[in-house]
Amino acid sequence: SGQKILDFGCGLGTFVNYIKDNSSAEVTGYDVEYLRLGEIPGWFVKDLTGLYDTIYFMHSLAHIKDAEDILTSVKKYLKAGGKIIVNTPNKNWDIEMKPLSKNYNSDLTVVQHFTPEELEIFFTKLGFRINIIGQFGKLLNGHNERIFLVALI
Repeated sequence: SGQKILDFGCGLGTFVNYIKDNSSAEVTGYDVEYLRLGEIPGWFVKDLTGLYDTIYFMHSLAHIKDAEDILTSVKKYLKAGGKIIVNTPNKNWDIEMKPLSKNYNSDLTVVQHFTPEELEIFFTKLGFRINIIGQFGKLLNGHNERIFLVALI
């Protein structure tokens, strides 16, 4: 209650709408793919420093070519004690899956995959403290399909 949340890479806004419908949090979604060219929403041009309690990257971090620059930029949007929550494909699972199925193709819009270890190193390098890191989803040769990370500033 009273939380301010940013869903970065929200797509069509499914997760944003879920939060709005099931909590009293104030949530904003941002996805460059769904903005008209040249259109910058008013909330994005104002100073967002220290505005958000939580920033979500739900299935979006792997699609961001300049993820290090984006994370460095949005880090300042977090309040003191704020957190970033990431849900992303697991590179290990993807590697294990490819030889098992002739019909399996990685998502072609993914520009980078992470292993849990790589994701932890990536966030630590950017000055975050890892609170939770784990895997979930389908299991294949000891690797789950997805990685879940909670990082604190």
